[in-house]
This record gives sequence, structure tokens and C-alpha cells, in this order.
Amino acid sequence: MNKVIDATKWIIQNFFSLTIVILVFFYLRWFRLTPFVFLDDPTTAFIAGLILLAVYGVFVRIFLRINKHISLKIILSFINIVFLVINSSYLHIHMPRIETAGKCNGVTIFITNGRPLLDEQWVYRQKSIWRGAFNYESYFLDYAPGDGPREIICDEEK
Repeated sequence: MNKVIDATKWIIQNFFSLTIVILVFFYLRWFRLTPFVFLDDPTTAFIAGLILLAVYGVFVRIFLRINKHISLKIILSFINIVFLVINSSYLHIHMPRIETAGKCNGVTIFITNGRPLLDEQWVYRQKSIWRGAFNYESYFLDYAPGDGPREIICDEEK
């Protein structure tokens, strides 16, 4: 029973740090689905999300450094919760979603859709091809909501 109580206390004390780690994993997944392409919708939204994450990280860092002023710690807790909600909402709206994925001849292919940063009414489609850890190609396909998922057909001859 004491282990459960100790674990709960540890989670509460490290809540904001844990959320940063979780958010970083979400952003790494985002990069995996739609890697950087200059002036591309997913890249622009990804960079804006990283800025939001950095701001949240700064406030968490300040929160963790303050030990003596309980009122300031309470105010920073509120600010951190607000930024956590903003980051979570941002990920929910802008993070690409997989329409289809496949693996052909050691190459991983993702076709994703997501919402552009400044015009969420549209849905873009992106194709990303991974040939290794940092060897990728990523292409904008179209703005076609309701078009349905595409298929990836693996033809070993081509």
C-alpha cells in the first residue's frame, strides 16, 4: 500500500515534467508521419507546435525552480495547466492522422491528412517515404476532404 502512495506522490510531484516527455513523444511521432519540407503545411504547424511546447517548458522550468513562494507556485501551476490544455488542443487539431501506411522493400510509406495552421477548414494530404533514419521524401498530395483513403500497393518489380 505504501508503494502505491509513494508512486502517486511521485507522479503528482513530477506531473508537469511527465507531460513534457509525453508531448515530446507526440511531436516525434508527428515528425515521423510528416517530416520537414520547406514551406509545407505540416512543417509550419509542427514548428508552431514546437514553439508552444517550448513556452510550456519554460513555465514548467520556472515552476520547478521556485520553492519558497507558495502563492507564485500556485499561479504558475494554473499557467502551466492552461499551456498544457493549449498544447493538447493544438495537437488534437493539427497533428496529422494516418490514412494508410505500408512497408515495401524496406521502405515505409505514410499517407496522412491534417489541418493547415491558419485555415483549419481545409484538410491536406501528405505522402512521406522513409528509407532510413533520416533519409526521407515527403510530398504534398492535395486538399481534398472526403476523398477517402488511398491504397499503397507494393510492387516488387517497380
